[in-house]
Amino acid sequence: MSSQEQPTDTSTAESTILEVEGVSKRFGGLVAVDDVSFTLDQGTILGVIGPNGAGKTTLFNVVNGFLDPEEGSVRLNGVDITHADPSEHAKQGMARTFQLVKPFGPLTVLDNVMVGSFLKTGSRKEAEKLAMKRLEFLGLEEIADVPAQNITVAQKKKMELCRALATDPEIILVDEVMAGLQQEEQREILDALERINNAGTTIVLIEHVMDALMEISERIIVLNEGKLIADGEPDEIGTNDEVIEAYLGESWREQQERMSDA
Repeated sequence: MSSQEQPTDTSTAESTILEVEGVSKRFGGLVAVDDVSFTLDQGTILGVIGPNGAGKTTLFNVVNGFLDPEEGSVRLNGVDITHADPSEHAKQGMARTFQLVKPFGPLTVLDNVMVGSFLKTGSRKEAEKLAMKRLEFLGLEEIADVPAQNITVAQKKKMELCRALATDPEIILVDEVMAGLQQEEQREILDALERINNAGTTIVLIEHVMDALMEISERIIVLNEGKLIADGEPDEIGTNDEVIEAYLGESWREQQERMSDA
């Protein structure tokens, strides 16, 4: 039974699923990621924040195998995947979504999700069955036969989560899934992410919607100019002077003070 079909056994001791050690990535003279290290326990939701150009997506691309780092290593469940390509990462249990959703527009929602299912089976019938389970899991089964180009942006983002889940991953890297959504749609995505995590999948989430990120994350790391400048629980990150100066801004501090006084 896949991780999306059963609840997490909370009695099981936490184990490290992801180890990123001393990772650096340069583009010519630009150091996009500078000696970044962190570990992640299985079942955790980790938020990743920082200003535009901080290196967040580049870090994702290194962790997911789209880019090779100049230094450092990435290990998944103890297996060194630093220089493996993205397809090998997927086979090892890592999935990825992208900030800009690019579905196969003329294909149906079900067919789009089946693209992920084919990692697990060569049978179209079985791939369709697996894909439909993922659509049902996130409440998209009613639009399974609708061309992907005809659904809303929020539905496309949930569809992409389903496509990632169809690979039966242990960990998903999610890049700004709430960007461009209305507040009600953001709530739907938060609920979907919580459901995915409660079913046993570890999540690493880049997001600029801070209230949502603070709500869902158990831990947050902060990048600025390629460097990791903070790592802690949301309350700790939200009051960190260096993080406020680099990214959150004084308006965030004032907002939090108003809320605490209310």
